[in-house]
Amino acid sequence: MVMRHLWTALLLILTLHTPSVTLTHDHPDNSLVASDTVLITATFSEPMDTTPSLSLSGLITNEVMTNSGDPSIWTYSVDLSSLSIAGDGDHFIAVSGSDLAGNNYSSVTGVQDGDETSVDSITFSVDITSPSLILTDSDDDNIVYPIDTITVTATFSEAVQNTPKVNFSGVGPKNIDMTATGSQSVWTYEFDFRSFSIPKGQYTLTVSATDFTGNIYSGAENIIFDYRLLDPNLSLDDFIKNFTDPDFNISASSSSTGDISYSISNNSIATISGTLIQ
Repeated sequence: MVMRHLWTALLLILTLHTPSVTLTHDHPDNSLVASDTVLITATFSEPMDTTPSLSLSGLITNEVMTNSGDPSIWTYSVDLSSLSIAGDGDHFIAVSGSDLAGNNYSSVTGVQDGDETSVDSITFSVDITSPSLILTDSDDDNIVYPIDTITVTATFSEAVQNTPKVNFSGVGPKNIDMTATGSQSVWTYEFDFRSFSIPKGQYTLTVSATDFTGNIYSGAENIIFDYRLLDPNLSLDDFIKNFTDPDFNISASSSSTGDISYSISNNSIATISGTLIQ
């Protein structure tokens, strides 16, 4: 009789024991973007009778989890690209279920490890907003010449990672690293057009960058430069030459840094030659 009461008491204790759970995920951190997929694993302290369900606050409600082969371990893959996310914000993962004795899991028995990566309720920061951008430059009219040097400044709406890249359209230079300032959201680049060998024409400057969450800048901000070559200015000293003079050389100088050639209008009268100036 005494043994029966002891067994009954022990059974009562066992059946009244509420399961606990530890949640983990496979993402490098708790910051997610709209294209992320994260696998959630719920490890219960005992086998579960019914299939546990998972909720992601405001986005997923009581979705059925998948058994791993162990009745105490269940998983669910959250594909953010399939969800309707209105904006940036924090969202938390929670699970529910009951053990073989019918005891429902209660989140108050969960254990938090201190860094939000293994808890009974995981909070994710969801960032779906790409950075915006304002481009400015130091030239007044964006008409530039081979002798010009200008500074382009890219001001993003938030800090961006790595180094933003500058690109020119057409045959212009590509993937040029910008220079950091005191702010991760402000970057500059100084263009010395004497270092570029490009034909005259209009060139569209754009910038590419990614924020620290992983959102890529996808805006259309740009600057259009009208790149022109300098018109050479030819100067000749006053001179008088007679056909009988032994020295009949003519000297000329030009403001152009390009190749110079000389010619006269009537080759039957005289010929002329010049030196190429690099």
